Amino acid sequence: MPEASGQIGLPPNAYESIIEAGFDALEDGNPKAAERAFKQAINLRGRDAEATCYLGLAYYEQGNVVAALENFEKAIILDPFVVDSSLLFYRAKCLRKIGLRGMERQAWIDLIKIDPRGRFALNGHNGIAELDRTGSKYADDEVWRAMFKEIVGTPIQAWKQYPHVAVLFYMESVMAKSEQKKDAIEPLANLLHGLNLTGRPDIVVEYENLLLLDRGKLPPPIYLDLAIARVTVGNCAEADVYLKQVEQTQFKAQGQRIQLLCDRVHDQYKQQITIEGANFRLYNYNEGMHGDLTQQAIIPDGAVR
Repeated sequence: MPEASGQIGLPPNAYESIIEAGFDALEDGNPKAAERAFKQAINLRGRDAEATCYLGLAYYEQGNVVAALENFEKAIILDPFVVDSSLLFYRAKCLRKIGLRGMERQAWIDLIKIDPRGRFALNGHNGIAELDRTGSKYADDEVWRAMFKEIVGTPIQAWKQYPHVAVLFYMESVMAKSEQKKDAIEPLANLLHGLNLTGRPDIVVEYENLLLLDRGKLPPPIYLDLAIARVTVGNCAEADVYLKQVEQTQFKAQGQRIQLLCDRVHDQYKQQITIEGANFRLYNYNEGMHGDLTQQAIIPDGAVR
């Protein structure tokens, strides 16, 4: 990624100066100006976790908790080392305002773990205690509408604009339905696709353990996302098994396009690549390809499951 000093006409410390200007704007009570500054910093460095986190704070101060949470999630994925007690505190506050109680609880737990004796730890304990005292305020459909109320259009637009927040919603839904011993297949299908959309195929692979059912009974779109994840982490043999499940469905064409990309991976390494053998190397190789693969899957309709 190009540093600020590499930009023509900008001083070597341009990035730092812009970040400082953003913080000055926040201190002056002007989060909109801070938003502009942090976006400029991101434009200078590209995929920058630090500025993305600060942008989330600027959105939070404007009351846009969905955009704030989206940027906090992006920052954590870009660089897990950006996580500190302050980020986790504001992340938990966003989850509370939206109504994702299960994810909020985990956020407070994460906060206490990272800083058990710090000034934010008490907020974490108080947050958990408040969750225990109060019942749920929202139904699932109300949570979805609250998250994306500013978006005019189809649910697909909500997924495109705030995919990380949508992932958190479906994580919450899967968790709740699993605890209630209810069928979690439909929210799980949306969750797997959301994880692919946000570039986390390795987590999709982890969620496979929840699919301890007869494979023939799963909805075809799940097989597409499982195949995408397996190709991306390098296990083409398992991807082939999943793609066979869509050969006789209306998703055959998408499966064939995924199969072509899977064949490219085989040709690249001339041998079966296992997750244990070359996961990190192949994941880097497939980072760009993963976006192409995901386009072949079925975008969730956004309906509450």
